[in-house]
Amino acid sequence: MGDARTKRIVFIDVEASGLCEKSWPIEIGWGFVDESPHAVLIKPDGEWPHSAWDKEAEALHGLTIPQLERDGADPRDVCHLLNASLSGAMVYSDALDWDGFWLYRLYTAGGVKPEFDLSDFADLMRQFALDCEDDVRARADVEAPRLHRAAADVAHMQAVYRFSKEAAAID
Repeated sequence: MGDARTKRIVFIDVEASGLCEKSWPIEIGWGFVDESPHAVLIKPDGEWPHSAWDKEAEALHGLTIPQLERDGADPRDVCHLLNASLSGAMVYSDALDWDGFWLYRLYTAGGVKPEFDLSDFADLMRQFALDCEDDVRARADVEAPRLHRAAADVAHMQAVYRFSKEAAAID
């Protein structure tokens, strides 16, 4: 997959049916450092229990099961799209445990093996060791607020990363 120094950095975010052990992915967003984020809705797999649908999560992300069934892509197709887009990249999540869990559920449903590894966004950010981290996050909150939608939340990570790089270059 290439040397880590030459790999492109990409951020990923997964929205889900809720926060429980039976929850499942409903939307995935990703974006390279220098590109606009992409997102895809996921059609619920027949094995994913509707009982894991959390109305509080729905209130946050604004998506519904009928919308996902109508507009969502098949899990297998989403897996192939992610592999084609992310293979060979350094993929970072700011919710590593949950996003890893939901990606596992997605790839299991799709019957496909992921062609990328997921890493912790916090590990990437440690290289900057900024005294102005609160300011960086506040600027990112204004430019790209977290909206509990995959593309918007990826844009937030991109902004945090970009502002952190700028702040580190100033010091």
